[in-house]
Amino acid sequence: MNVDGSSVFNRIALEVGIPDGALTLRKIQILYWLRSRHPPTKPEVVRELANWRGSGRNDVVPLEGAASAPGLLDPMVKNDLLWEMGAPVKRLVVSPKGIALLSRLHPACEDLDLPWRLARWAADWPAASSEVERFARTTISRQRGFVGPV
Repeated sequence: MNVDGSSVFNRIALEVGIPDGALTLRKIQILYWLRSRHPPTKPEVVRELANWRGSGRNDVVPLEGAASAPGLLDPMVKNDLLWEMGAPVKRLVVSPKGIALLSRLHPACEDLDLPWRLARWAADWPAASSEVERFARTTISRQRGFVGPV
């Protein structure tokens, strides 16, 4: 999906001031998730990413391991998708650029259960390849046809 969808999603990211290549589907899901929460601390986010609940319909799985989560979050701050705010305890909030990005994405891009879908496809690979391709085509087509706020 990153290869086929990168031109669509990276164009939107660039339009709102996010650097080229700074966006992934996992980062998009983290932005959606953080947007609807009271701003958590980085350790709280790391814990949640390692114990991802998604929509709550599935068992808990890692979206990102606790050891590697800071390596995902720090670039999101550096690339202005997230802000660290507050003192003495810093909390993570979706930046105005991150909010602008989400507003330009088709609502179906919010898929908090993506880790379960990916795990199911991986367990059934290569038989699931047609389902993966259909998911990618549908997501990209929806986004290409969607005109969010400017």
